[in-house]
Amino acid sequence: MKKEPEPITLKGQTTDVLSVCFSTDGKRILTGGGALGRGARPGSGEVRMWDAEKGTQILALKGHTDRVSSACFSPDGKRIASASFDKTIWVWDAEKGQELLALKGNTIRVICVCFSPDGKRLVSASLDNTVRVWDAEKAQELLTLKGRRPYGNGICFSPDGKRIASGGIDRVDNSVRVWDAEKGQELLALNGHTGSVFGVCFSPDGKRLATASFDHTVRVWDAEKGQELLVLNVPAAGHIVSFSPDGKRMVAAYGDKTVKVWSLDKVK
Repeated sequence: MKKEPEPITLKGQTTDVLSVCFSTDGKRILTGGGALGRGARPGSGEVRMWDAEKGTQILALKGHTDRVSSACFSPDGKRIASASFDKTIWVWDAEKGQELLALKGNTIRVICVCFSPDGKRLVSASLDNTVRVWDAEKAQELLTLKGRRPYGNGICFSPDGKRIASGGIDRVDNSVRVWDAEKGQELLALNGHTGSVFGVCFSPDGKRLATASFDHTVRVWDAEKGQELLVLNVPAAGHIVSFSPDGKRMVAAYGDKTVKVWSLDKVK
């Protein structure tokens, strides 16, 4: 039995973390979240930027009126996209924290959002199990993914922008699906999780896929063959997961207000 690597912990998180992401240079980490459970109040949404080495806070973005379910950097690191239970998707200036663009056409909570590798598109998923692709500059809807059933939890583009991975919903299907990003066709189904999958992320080379689930596991898969490569048992529900730019580290956020960073040097 291999010994799990020791993580570092980001200092100062005050609410539940639903999203976590590295910047493209690996120097910053972005988290999104807010108060969960009974008694949680509107206005509790948070987007925070952290120093990836020291674990200290750099920036806090204000504006969402409900918990932030997803936040990510654009490929050039100059913009941030955030999705919220307040039914909006916002695009921000990553240096100044200013709002640049707002997508307000959703009629139900938006669960996640992700930039395409070229930064020209956004993909989002909402609680109505709908996955949409948007023009990231004009805020126009380009595509709604179609197939046996679209999945509305964690979602991401592959590094070449040709595939989209999306997580499954508990009591419906806990599988992870891989889609053609242009045609919306289903390409692959990954089975193994026993709870909702709230986080998915391709490795930088597109060969691996990491997933975080409410079944208290974080898993790494072969993104081309669908083979399971690694299972990490974690102390709470897994909300989100992300690779570092070199693919050697993985950061994961859990439902107990913790964020952990793992070494993947021995995972092929």
